[in-house]
Amino acid sequence: MTHVASFVVRQLHSAYAAAWPQIVADVQQIIDACANLGIVIAGPDGTGDPQVDLTAGIVFNGDADTDANRTPLRLPPPLPSDGLWPTGTAVHFQVDTDGGAYDIAVRVTLLRLLHHAGDAFALADNNDGIDPWAEAILMHSRLFGGLSDRVRSLLYYATHATAA
Repeated sequence: MTHVASFVVRQLHSAYAAAWPQIVADVQQIIDACANLGIVIAGPDGTGDPQVDLTAGIVFNGDADTDANRTPLRLPPPLPSDGLWPTGTAVHFQVDTDGGAYDIAVRVTLLRLLHHAGDAFALADNNDGIDPWAEAILMHSRLFGGLSDRVRSLLYYATHATAA
């Protein structure tokens, strides 16, 4: 089953900057949990190590050796609030896992962004309903605890919203 998620990150938003160190730590924990399950999380092209770095950002993909790689998940680090960037700076990303094994890592990462980044992050998902998120919600619960009411509401909206 194809999974395409679109999201927007507001890199100058104070909530994103404040949450960034925890997001990086959480993504490393997600990648480690996937490895314990035998799910290979690779670098951007499906080979090598994933990038999980405070300065360079986060980029990972599925395993090219098993043809499980598709579009990498990319998360940029916060931009410096040095006045050089327009205040509304936001970046739109799309990730298509095509149902590859790394899909669970992508979904749990997106749940962590909903949890930590507040108004600095917005998610839209192509799936109908919450059911395709069940494994990710379970992994999230095991690693970080249950979803807050706010995250549940945002996820419900992201998975049920339709284009006008």
